[in-house]
Amino acid sequence: MSRYTFYILAAIILTLSADLKGENKESEKKNLYAKLEADTTSAKSKVKILNRLIKVLGYTNEESERLLYQADSICINNRLHYWRGKTYFLWSIRYNRLLQLDSTCTHAIDMIDSMARLATDPKELLLLHNSAYSTYTLNKQDYAASEGYVRKAIRVADSLDFKDKLPNLYSELGLRQRLQFKYFEAIESYFKALDLGYVRTSYCYSNLGKIYGEIFDYENQLLYSEKGRAAAIIDKRPGVQITCRMDKAKAMYNLGQLDSAEIYLLETMPLIKKSRYKSRARIVNETLARIYFDRKEWSKLADLESSFHNYKEDAYHSMFYALLGHSYIERGKYQQAKTYCEKAYNLGEADKENNTNNHKYYLLDACNCLATVYENEGRYQKALEITTEARKIDSFLNDKKKIISISQALNKKDLKQQKELIVLSQSKKEQQAKIELFRTRLITAFILILSLIGLFAYLKLREKNSKISKQNSIIKQALAEKNILLKEIHHRVKNNLQVISSLFSMQMRHSSDDLTKRILSDGKNRIRSIALIHQSLYQTDNISKISFKGYLTNLTKNLYSAFEIDDTDIRLEMDVGDIYLELETMISLGLVLNELISNCFKHAFKETKTGLITVRLDEIDNQLILEVQDNGKGMVADRFNKKSSFGNKLVTAFSKKLKAELSVEEGNGTTVTMIINNYKKTA
Repeated sequence: MSRYTFYILAAIILTLSADLKGENKESEKKNLYAKLEADTTSAKSKVKILNRLIKVLGYTNEESERLLYQADSICINNRLHYWRGKTYFLWSIRYNRLLQLDSTCTHAIDMIDSMARLATDPKELLLLHNSAYSTYTLNKQDYAASEGYVRKAIRVADSLDFKDKLPNLYSELGLRQRLQFKYFEAIESYFKALDLGYVRTSYCYSNLGKIYGEIFDYENQLLYSEKGRAAAIIDKRPGVQITCRMDKAKAMYNLGQLDSAEIYLLETMPLIKKSRYKSRARIVNETLARIYFDRKEWSKLADLESSFHNYKEDAYHSMFYALLGHSYIERGKYQQAKTYCEKAYNLGEADKENNTNNHKYYLLDACNCLATVYENEGRYQKALEITTEARKIDSFLNDKKKIISISQALNKKDLKQQKELIVLSQSKKEQQAKIELFRTRLITAFILILSLIGLFAYLKLREKNSKISKQNSIIKQALAEKNILLKEIHHRVKNNLQVISSLFSMQMRHSSDDLTKRILSDGKNRIRSIALIHQSLYQTDNISKISFKGYLTNLTKNLYSAFEIDDTDIRLEMDVGDIYLELETMISLGLVLNELISNCFKHAFKETKTGLITVRLDEIDNQLILEVQDNGKGMVADRFNKKSSFGNKLVTAFSKKLKAELSVEEGNGTTVTMIINNYKKTA
């Protein structure tokens, strides 16, 4: 049997199985409606049938909405709290799929928690509550919060011995980690799901293949994409099978196996045309276009243009138009090249809001293509502007490659080697930032000098006010560029610190010594406390000021997550005014607060497991008064001063740096007070 005969038979089998599945679904729907109309059916059974019927119908149509109201009404009339909670979980699925991410969705999710409090057996509802919030925050693109809810769901499932729920939860955890570029943590989560017996193995292997492709490990991308393809045939998931085939072909292409990649993609195309995933043909054509370009097969490349016209123009079109532009440039046909290069650039610019790495690759191709055309036309100023934009994109992509490369190395070495490489990486980053800043200033100065020379004769004929106005315009532009550059620097510093934090997390999981784990955990929290400061700077319009209150909120949120503490058990109250501090002061205060609040979580509530932590900050007579108070078991001042832990040494060291008076008082808990004299505020 030839290979093509096999694929034709496979497509026929998939079509027949889909038809059979559709008939079975219709038959199940009729049976459920018949059971629902039977007079002998109890209230609880009716709700069960309604819930199943909603799943069969799908969640987004009007009939499902009517059935949800019906199920809710039965639960209210018969006090079926548990089943009302499960019905509200179906409501949350409906709102999430319709992307109605407003108060109606959060109300439905909160109702699951309310029903859990009333139900006699609330176990599964607790799990559903966290799962619903993880989906909601995922759709809101708050990936860190979504990861936190999945982790809570894992803890609930583990504590209640819901072993069958864990594989899917670890798979969901891997997805959220991948969206945050925490690639190595995501890999571990997917392997954990596989180890626990996740039934959708094709899904896990497919995502592993994608992650390895994103970290440029194309050998492993090839391996796991093939595993995913084979598993998808067994799982009867044609969509996953097509995705794995496309990823496998991309790996072949990146490994230089152009002929094999082309054959594999051409074999994939008939499967796409016979499936309901026809739009994926353009992704196949993307890789084919790159193959034809690399082999300089211009006619084959041009023939693909008609296939792109079948779909709405987006980033894939930008990539293809850029390749066509480059192909005409290589043949010296600059006029034809210009048409396609401008199309590619305009589409790439329009797609900027997606802010994905693939978008940056496509826009980089378009920039390089258009810069070459402008240079050939003698439009050197435009060429310089496009080239500057391309350099920024290229710098970002190179930074990502270097960070991933360092992460891969650190994942295989011990802690000492990790620290050495991190320091080396940070040093190189600082040097590169200085070089980039110097280049930017040099280009700006060069453009300014040329502008002044060109305007010299013209300025003689103008009034003095006109000259001042134009100079002010230049200054404002320079300040705006400086502001953007500083934000980019803070963004990169935060990303680098996040990578270091992730590396500490990986080392913790590979360590069996509790003391080492505790030291690494403390170090990770300290790094995060600094990263939050840089995150605050690049997320605000004014990068020179940091809100202490906003920073404290984010810091405590991270610490609750790190220590796996519920904020309803140990509450935290803030009495903080609108105080804005400079970067150096905030880093010192952030590390002090990290240590003091961590000490409260670790030691103050061992006996009660509940309590209250209060943080106050006020400015009185040119002094900052910082106070951290808990109502735990208490610690006398002598013990605090004599205790030789690294955390206490940090607090003492930074209090000296801030020229602060440090005092510890015991009385219904512990109160640590710092009267700070050396600090800097911003307006």
